Amino acid sequence: MCVQFSPFCAFRSFRPHVKGSILQCKTLAVLLLRIAAILLLIGSVVQYSGPRQSPGSLLNPSGYNDLTLYKTIAERVQAGENYYAVAVDEQRRHGYPTKPPFTIRAPTEAWFLAALRNDFVRRAAILILAVFAALQIPSALKRHQISWPVRVAGVLLCATGLILAAASPVAFYVHEIWAGLLIAIAVTAWRPERPGLSVAAAFAACLFREIAAPVLLVMVACAATERRWREVLLWSGATCAFAFLTAFHLWLAARQELPGDLTSRGWMVVGGWPFVVETARRNPLLYFFAPEWASSLLVALALFGFACANGAWGRRVATVIFAFAGMFWFAGRPDNAYWGFLYTPLMPLGLVFLLCAAFKRVSKAAVMLRQRHPPSAIDGILLP
Repeated sequence: MCVQFSPFCAFRSFRPHVKGSILQCKTLAVLLLRIAAILLLIGSVVQYSGPRQSPGSLLNPSGYNDLTLYKTIAERVQAGENYYAVAVDEQRRHGYPTKPPFTIRAPTEAWFLAALRNDFVRRAAILILAVFAALQIPSALKRHQISWPVRVAGVLLCATGLILAAASPVAFYVHEIWAGLLIAIAVTAWRPERPGLSVAAAFAACLFREIAAPVLLVMVACAATERRWREVLLWSGATCAFAFLTAFHLWLAARQELPGDLTSRGWMVVGGWPFVVETARRNPLLYFFAPEWASSLLVALALFGFACANGAWGRRVATVIFAFAGMFWFAGRPDNAYWGFLYTPLMPLGLVFLLCAAFKRVSKAAVMLRQRHPPSAIDGILLP
């Protein structure tokens, strides 16, 4: 018992109020997410008429496009040239902007492809990564105590977001596909007792594509709200290391600028719900087999499913998806829809969570019906 005032006593008396406030904030956040998902679901009934960009516009190997640019850069880096000099030179020669420094991609992919030497090894590497990501999904769903039929459906649905890495002969030139596979591994491989693989995969994803950074921020926030301080240190260390490397990369890219270089028109374009749907349509199943209005409805259903997710792992998956959807709501030009490769491998999990929530509601209703009405009464209702 504290007989006199001290900071320690004050903290002990204040701690229950802090815990209660945190729980109230978490409950309010979940409620707001569900309300937002319901509004999106209602709005998606209206036929979607957003910008349509074929995934082939980026993955088309014919003609000079972004893939040709990345391939040329990788080949010149493999020949021994400096990455930053090569990247700026190629973008300058083909009419790409080189200002601000964010227009220059991080050198991770070019260095990695140069180290792999040829396209056969590169394609094998991205295929192995996609298979590894696919193998993490059933074990993650099992840890989430999801029944095996739903797990099978979840694996098949998520495979639609992973198949492009194996099907396209030039997928390994797309930074977002590498980052998306690594994000899928980071989220599905997360375990509270062993977060190391998740941290490493998320950090690698950010090195391939800097706009994958929301994953690090989400994981730090989730670990902090759950008071997992060791995990907070790991994620914070990865976030600080990424911030330092990004700043160093931008400094090196800025040194290559010349007075007459083209300047980017920027990426802060509020595309809203249509652009969010268009990014989610990087999933080949949605793009090639679902009409636009159906894609909008399915994406809204998936987001509603994420809003119904519970448990430590479910909250992380849902928050990562909502973080990317929120980012794409405000950032990204119509020709940046391929950014959706960052989260399309995980988007089908929303339908899995929705199925689980529906089954839980049906089971609960059946139990309540049996409790209120004995079996003889139910038989009397059902049978003449």
